[in-house]
This record gives sequence, structure tokens and C-alpha cells, in this order.
Amino acid sequence: MLGHPAVRGEVAMGSLNDRSAILAGLDHWPQAELASDQEVLRAIEDNCRFACGIGFIDAQLLASAMATTDTRLWTDNSRLAAIADEHGVLFVR
Repeated sequence: MLGHPAVRGEVAMGSLNDRSAILAGLDHWPQAELASDQEVLRAIEDNCRFACGIGFIDAQLLASAMATTDTRLWTDNSRLAAIADEHGVLFVR
């Protein structure tokens, strides 16, 4: 499993039991390659990923999964899952 700062940020926004331990644990995960905001914006334009029902954080996660070797994206978001599947980076349970 790989971490990503956007996922850690989303987790940090929630109400957590043993908050400090959970966030510290996430800090120790290996991290996915990070796509810069410019790379994400370019990928959105190049792959027609605008107005498709995903947000910028989702686009960041998708770009990172695509940039990190042997990485698959695990999501319950059906629209993000469909796009990740199109790009061959969807993790299927």
C-alpha cells in the first residue's frame, strides 16, 4: 500500500479515534509519486478529464497512480474507478 498527502489530508479532516496514532501510521507508509498541479492540469486537458464527475483531488490521485510504477488505485468512487480502469490503474478486489 502507498500513501498520498491528499488521502492523508482527507483522513485528517475526519473524526478519528486515536487520531495521533492513525495519522502517524499514515506518515510511515511508502508514498506514491506526486504529480505536480501543472502535471495534473495537463493530464486533465490531454485526457479530457474535465466535466466527468471527478474533482481535482481525484485527478491528483489518478495522475499519481499513473506515474507510480506497478501502482493501482483503490476507490469506492464509481466515476473515478471507471476512469482508473480506462487507464489500467484500477485496483480490483
